Amino acid sequence: MLALSIRDSDFEDSGIDDTDDVDFDDVATADVDLLGALITEAVIAVPEDFPLDELIGMVVHRRANAIVVVDAARRVRGVIAPHDLLEGATHSKRMTAADVMIAAFVLGADTSIACAAAVMAYEGVDQIVVADARGQLLFVVTARDIARQVASRAGYVGLKRAG
Repeated sequence: MLALSIRDSDFEDSGIDDTDDVDFDDVATADVDLLGALITEAVIAVPEDFPLDELIGMVVHRRANAIVVVDAARRVRGVIAPHDLLEGATHSKRMTAADVMIAAFVLGADTSIACAAAVMAYEGVDQIVVADARGQLLFVVTARDIARQVASRAGYVGLKRAG
């Protein structure tokens, strides 16, 4: 499988003691701080043998930020960003989703938004795949989804664009 699962607990024993200045009694741990609370756009999921030429058309038509590649049981196998499709488009052989997918970072819906943001920043990825305990796809969270949640929590809701 090309999926990497990460849990909040993976960060607990980092060996860095930077807790002196933090009062953990003041840290919010409400359900709204979990990935499962985020409202995301519909996810596009395709099987590993999905033809690349059809996938390119789908991405253009739906303006997708990411496509999740799943197996027959909807377990996450990998992810495709639009720029990954460029590699496949230059080849003459008939390619599939499996030929251009890359490893997906997979988190559970009960993972904190802060953990997801840390993984995105550290790994330089723009999206995290959220799966259930069996590894089955639930949804995709993007950096924009997290920014919207942070803005909403800070009271910046319903702002109009200038112009």
